[in-house]
Amino acid sequence: MAGKEATVYILDLGRSMGEKRHGRDQTDLDWALEYVWDKITTTVSRRSFGDLVCSMLVKLQLPLNAVMSRRLMDV
Repeated sequence: MAGKEATVYILDLGRSMGEKRHGRDQTDLDWALEYVWDKITTTVSRRSFGDLVCSMLVKLQLPLNAVMSRRLMDV
């Protein structure tokens, strides 16, 4: 299995992630998603077919489709 890599991103979707901290203009969730998105696009741009990227969502209080529809409305 040489040349294979797996990366798991664990995203906290708790209420506290909606707060703005450390002098940032964006919420903690938006800041974390920007980091994760950057890492995923870097992995995809390397075109390494042995790489696996996975994300886990924790503290999710709504069904996933409700969360996604809210995020899509913000875009």
